[in-house]
Amino acid sequence: MRHLLLLFSFLLSLQFVNANNVTIGDIIYDVPAVPGDPGYISFTLSWDNSWRVDNNNHPQNNMDGVLVFFKFRTETGEWQNLSLGAPFNGFPFFGLPANFEYASYGNAKIFHPSTVGKGSISGLFKFSTPALPYDVEVRAFAVEMVNIPLSSTTFGDGNGLSESTNAFHETDNNYAVYNTFVNVDANAFDDDEIESPNNFSINPGSGLAQLNIDNPHFPTYNVTWCMKYEISQGAYRDFLNTLNVTQQTTRTANLPTSPTGTGALTTSGNNRNFIEIKNPSVDGFPAEYGCDASGNNVYDEADDGEFVACNYLSWPDIAAWLDWAGLAPLNEIQFETICKNNYGNQPIFGEYAWENKLINSSAFALGNFNTQSEFASNISTTLGNAIFNQSGLDGPVRNGIFSTATTTNRKQSGAAFYGVMEMSGNLSEACVTVGNVAGRSYNKLGLPGLSRGDGILSPNGNALVSYWPGNVAATTMETIATAEVTTGAGTINRGGSWNSPKEQLSIADRSGGEVSASRLATQGGRGVIVVSMY
Repeated sequence: MRHLLLLFSFLLSLQFVNANNVTIGDIIYDVPAVPGDPGYISFTLSWDNSWRVDNNNHPQNNMDGVLVFFKFRTETGEWQNLSLGAPFNGFPFFGLPANFEYASYGNAKIFHPSTVGKGSISGLFKFSTPALPYDVEVRAFAVEMVNIPLSSTTFGDGNGLSESTNAFHETDNNYAVYNTFVNVDANAFDDDEIESPNNFSINPGSGLAQLNIDNPHFPTYNVTWCMKYEISQGAYRDFLNTLNVTQQTTRTANLPTSPTGTGALTTSGNNRNFIEIKNPSVDGFPAEYGCDASGNNVYDEADDGEFVACNYLSWPDIAAWLDWAGLAPLNEIQFETICKNNYGNQPIFGEYAWENKLINSSAFALGNFNTQSEFASNISTTLGNAIFNQSGLDGPVRNGIFSTATTTNRKQSGAAFYGVMEMSGNLSEACVTVGNVAGRSYNKLGLPGLSRGDGILSPNGNALVSYWPGNVAATTMETIATAEVTTGAGTINRGGSWNSPKEQLSIADRSGGEVSASRLATQGGRGVIVVSMY
């Protein structure tokens, strides 16, 4: 028997002009004819401006993709993962569309182009799933991703005379070359040594013996899928709408029972955060959240801000979202690798994600406020564009704001080397640090799949993943294998925010300090999937 479901299709990454415009639609669930047989779910998936570069002589040599996962609500009202199995082979479906490939990661799959080129891409899919009851609500989610291939990367930006604050460097202040042994001093977030791709050694001070950190599984030089954009306000809204009321209480600043129009993470509208309570929690049922930038109490309209990067996220908030989505935290080695690929060339002191130190310091004026086509005026064609404390704004903007029909290079769009957006400015990037034991013990078990979230939060709404930062209160302690993530221990802010001086937007700058366990207007985040850890 076939049951056509009315589904809510939520996009965890942004739709915008000259961006990917990801759409999931036409979702149908086939109830198994024989009890115990698998069910099947079919759907369409499309996005614009997809790309794949497979030329070995091309330094980028990567592609984009979309992470797709589903959740369903049981009779008790709890949302659970719906695992996608094998593709269906039968009329009118014969495996995958010709222009698609996919890889499985836990309950989700990343779909990506199978051929070299760029442009719009679309397909009709059908995959097996565990059997579900006849009457069940299913929600589809999608996250735009960018593939980060193996690359030869240098770290830090020291040139022997100067360097960014606390940058990785050798004893003589030169930049640290990947897989080359160097000696540095380290104080908390200060200079750290990269000894080998998967190990770190720290020299804690002049004349002291080197301290070896026993964690060969810390992900550094691996093929990785990285979120193209920071978590959006629509993405966090969708996350809240799959939690129970206890979990919602933990993951918001104001009680779910508060009146309609109450801000979820801060006072509504503060620093361009527009997530509100749409329908309060009543009799223990969870609240419903929406975006309302227009302030008219009509939620999730085209100009209600769901496309703006989500600020006021604490590290426990970010970790919980990553766990729920089946992603892993970004670490600061990955941060620098994603931003640049200079193939042995010495980095430029103070360089930004577009790999030079030229930045547009003009104030921006926004147009098409809070929509998927929100734009900034005064975009430079010769200087790098980013949102920082000279941009004249009081909060983050929509993700990908500088990627327009007229931007033709990385400086204009503010893009990192592989196509990841806003790694310099807008919101700070919450990363795992190598500057203390709590960070370096991340993924200490190193077993396949254990570096990522499993889609299931603790009853309190916290991330619950072995050896993630935030399991402990002190940066001098090793993280605990099964504890909930409730602190910021083991984290560092990288890349600067809308309120940062331009120096903190530098790829190599490590002055951002620990990601706060409190909700700050400058904090956001994104996640990764490390391919070798599945």
